[in-house]
Amino acid sequence: MPPTHGAGPSADRAMTWPEICQRYPDRWVVLLDTDWIDDHGVEFRTARVVGHHVRRATALAEAQPLTWGVRRVGCFFTGRKRATLPGFAAPRPPAPPTVTIPPSS
Repeated sequence: MPPTHGAGPSADRAMTWPEICQRYPDRWVVLLDTDWIDDHGVEFRTARVVGHHVRRATALAEAQPLTWGVRRVGCFFTGRKRATLPGFAAPRPPAPPTVTIPPSS
């Protein structure tokens, strides 16, 4: 079982989404260097995990040193969804979509 807190930023090897979910179960992961299958879908071949934690904000903060100046990183939850909001009910995609984070000032 992974620790409750992240282990600090690292440059993990590129992994597939199933590998990421297995290595970081029920955690928020920050992905970088995503190898998308196409520009319009949500599936990717591989990505690198540069931050992970049980809290999304902490995973993003942990990854910040490795994502400085990067305009597009993704932060996604590897576990099961906990609640469904009206209008957001959809099956879990095989891979997460991209999240854009504005650069820090």
